Amino acid sequence: MAKRKQRPETRVATLLEEEVLTLRGKVRALKQELKENQDLRERITKILNETANALHGGPLKNGLWSWHDLAELAATQRRALETAAHALRSYEAGNDAKELAHEVATHCEKVLNAASQEAQQIAAWSEAAREEKP
Repeated sequence: MAKRKQRPETRVATLLEEEVLTLRGKVRALKQELKENQDLRERITKILNETANALHGGPLKNGLWSWHDLAELAATQRRALETAAHALRSYEAGNDAKELAHEVATHCEKVLNAASQEAQQIAAWSEAAREEKP
């Protein structure tokens, strides 16, 4: 039995249908990838906001902390904790480290106060910006 030749318009329609099915599959895959990326972005945003709140001592009343300085804040607080631990161990060992303990406490208070002052400054700027809106 001889194979019948398809008419050109039927052949083109078949090819187009196949291409449409292929493209629909690609669209489904891209939509799934987009959803996964959105979910990832939401999880990362939550982690960064929680980290910023922890490092700054709590959330802002009407806004979010910037993330640009999180690594620097974490490093500063880690250094303060390392210094405090060293001073406490020295004091514990009976090295009469009262002066060191005082310096460490002062340093730790400066780190905490700087974060608190920054929080107050940002809150004031946010409030002023809201008041300027018509």
